[in-house]
Amino acid sequence: PDPPAIVEVNCDPEPNEFGENDNTITIRYSEPEDNGGLPITRYRIQRAEGDSMHFRPIFTLDGTPKEQLTYVDNNQLDGFPPRGLDFGQVYKYRIIAANGIDSYNDGFASDYTTVVCRNETVKKPVEIRRDLPPTSRTAIQLSWDQLDLSNDATAIEVTGYVLYGGLRDSGIMEVIFNGNGTPSALDFTHRDLEPGAMYRYQVAVATRRRDQQPKSDPFDFLAAVSAMAPQSFRLVF
Repeated sequence: PDPPAIVEVNCDPEPNEFGENDNTITIRYSEPEDNGGLPITRYRIQRAEGDSMHFRPIFTLDGTPKEQLTYVDNNQLDGFPPRGLDFGQVYKYRIIAANGIDSYNDGFASDYTTVVCRNETVKKPVEIRRDLPPTSRTAIQLSWDQLDLSNDATAIEVTGYVLYGGLRDSGIMEVIFNGNGTPSALDFTHRDLEPGAMYRYQVAVATRRRDQQPKSDPFDFLAAVSAMAPQSFRLVF
């Protein structure tokens, strides 16, 4: 028979509720146009990894085929529980349709399709702003813009923003605002600061993927207000 056609491949790299690797790749494929004169009785899915062209069997589907068939690869091989696919790894897939004649001839395989287990990205925030002019010696009002993902089809859903801050010279920044779960929260006032000290801040994007939570560049702000103009003056001749 003719080789089946792979019609869609989707990678869903996402840890499960326990934080374990639960990455999967979903393959949808169609029946061959020519079944060789006999009904298709079996599909064999093979996979190679990285630069290797060694394809090994990962799944066999027996029985009457449908117009479109789906297989979800969660890396369950050799009788072991699913291990999940490796994020960032390159996988190649091909499919063989069998009609009972020479069923294990790999020469009837489809062209292979290459997939990288990473089809979602997230941008990092660009800028943190402070209140201008400054209004307090012991507080800094901070704000940042919501990421515009409207034209990014591969973007991960943003679930909020996390703000880090601390004394610049200490080299330590801690979470001072956790807006995960509230993506519309785009500002925070950092209070009880040391007057005249320089503070450093970064804002991170919170997503459902713990390995995709990039931070902005650091921004430094002084805990101080502008100098006051003299209230009175006199001329000296």
